[in-house]
Amino acid sequence: MSSSKAKANKRRRQQRTETPVRRRWLLFASLAVAVAAALVLRAYWLFTTPNVDSLLDDARTALHTALEESEPARRLALARTAEQASRTYLVEGGADEHNAALLWCAALFVERATTGQALTDEEVAKIDGLFEHIVLAQTSTKDLLTATLACAQTGEQHVGGQLANELSRRGEPRVDILKTTAMFRMKVGQVDNAVDLCRELVHVEPDDPFAWEMLATVYERRGHRLQLIDIYGRLIEILPKGSEEYRRRLVLRHIEIGDVARARAEYDTLRSTAAHLAQQHPLMETELLLLEGHTTQSLERLDKILSSNPDDFDALVMMGRVLTAENRSDDAIKLLNRAVNIDEADAEAHYLLSQAYTVSGDSERGKHHATICQRLRSGVKNGDAK
Repeated sequence: MSSSKAKANKRRRQQRTETPVRRRWLLFASLAVAVAAALVLRAYWLFTTPNVDSLLDDARTALHTALEESEPARRLALARTAEQASRTYLVEGGADEHNAALLWCAALFVERATTGQALTDEEVAKIDGLFEHIVLAQTSTKDLLTATLACAQTGEQHVGGQLANELSRRGEPRVDILKTTAMFRMKVGQVDNAVDLCRELVHVEPDDPFAWEMLATVYERRGHRLQLIDIYGRLIEILPKGSEEYRRRLVLRHIEIGDVARARAEYDTLRSTAAHLAQQHPLMETELLLLEGHTTQSLERLDKILSSNPDDFDALVMMGRVLTAENRSDDAIKLLNRAVNIDEADAEAHYLLSQAYTVSGDSERGKHHATICQRLRSGVKNGDAK
């Protein structure tokens, strides 16, 4: 009995010793599990909850990429990402509200322009409300450039005009500001303003083709041949590997002003550096041959062109002009009437037709086509007076 009691007492003493240790281990394990669970929940929260500051950067990146994207579906997805990120940033109480609202408006313009759908009344009201609270002076130049470019690409005049005006008051980065505002002015038809900006840009960055190419577009529309000759020459210097098309245009401008020697020199250079362009435009050398006095050879080439393509408008007009000069007015009238039937709005065709009718003795029809020519040319001039 005494032995049994001793063993029982020993077990009770061991249990009293082990119980606190076991409890301490259980407590430690519980705390470890709780800490691990808290860390997991914290990581999940960080992963699933957007960082407010990063949202604005996401909007900037998405919108900037959208403006460079040519594929419509991708462009639309990026614009929607920018719109959602900037909107969420404002809803979450982001501090940079002026830039966020600016990007939100710009993203909506890009989104609607990409889908081809007009802004809904609700969206117009939203943009008006956002824009009323934007202090442009407090927006960053980078975001202002992006938003103005969005307006330039989408043709948004009201908002874009205010953004372009604000950009013009800022100094740097001058080149980016000049390019973006020139693009916007050109897009909305403020051509004279765009030309002024491009002229400033060519002084700041004389080797940047952007301004030269925009000036070329304007002067081509207005028919300023002498200015175009200088611009094409500059572009050929700036873009030695991509200037073939500008050299082709340079040949045509020299032909138009009657500079035979320079036209021939540039054409021979074109033929040696870009033979495919010379072959694609056979009328160019035909015109040059006429200028050089090779009338018979020119007529043979025109006959060959019209034999393969009777409706070649440019060949019809050129041959009508040559035949009128050669006192073959009846033949010229037939060809020029075919040309006018193809394009009734071509002033030169009507002018040549009026000459041909006058030479043939039909002054009434000559006056009729001269009147049409004058009206068409007046319309072009009025259309360019922007």
